[in-house]
Amino acid sequence: MAELAGAQERRTAELDAIAAIYGDDVCSRSENSISVRVDGVLLVNVVLPDGYPGRAAPIVDVDAAQLPRSVRTDVARRLSAFCETEECVLAVLQEAGPCYAAVVESSVVTEATAPPPMYCVIVIDHMNDARPYAERLKRWAGGLRAVLFSRLAPTAAAPSRREGAVLALQGDDALVGGLLTSLRSEAVDRDRRGRPCKERQAKVLRRSAMTPADAELVEAWREVTYDGGRAAGDALVERCVGGDCR
Repeated sequence: MAELAGAQERRTAELDAIAAIYGDDVCSRSENSISVRVDGVLLVNVVLPDGYPGRAAPIVDVDAAQLPRSVRTDVARRLSAFCETEECVLAVLQEAGPCYAAVVESSVVTEATAPPPMYCVIVIDHMNDARPYAERLKRWAGGLRAVLFSRLAPTAAAPSRREGAVLALQGDDALVGGLLTSLRSEAVDRDRRGRPCKERQAKVLRRSAMTPADAELVEAWREVTYDGGRAAGDALVERCVGGDCR
């Protein structure tokens, strides 16, 4: 009992000292816990378990609603790791600022080195079974931003046929590559006899990093029907390859 009482006295004395040091930055205080605002950004919550000090480390959590969850989680993870070797609450609170700075710096470096989004333009001569064909393209384009242009060209054998299709994609190059692989390897349309067939005539006219001059798509998927014949389709292709796929 004396040992437990002594441990509680140490916990209380340590929290009293923290409250005196941080003053108005102490947001809440209980018998074995304290919440302190650090650097005006982080709210560091520290709980001292029964085994503290000596047999258990402080339990740390970080709250900062204005920061992304990933940042809060990373800061808390770093502080918890620090607690495994340092059980002094003051040292833990002093470490919160450097941990936050390290996480933010890491996030900036990651953003700066991330590859730019790709811009891809694919021309598809025709789609005999247009609705299922477009649905497959939409599914394969998951995670990208895409627009599919085409013009109506019905025939007696294929009343839903469309021609002069232009598919513009923006986003991660790996996802673009996955769509191209599916387009070339899976049965996506029907031939003139109504049999399932793979795409044989699609051409990739552009696949390169987006530039500031390229118009950004804002919707995940959009379908546009345009009027006119082959000349209108050629003009549309030239416009999309040039970066204007709106």
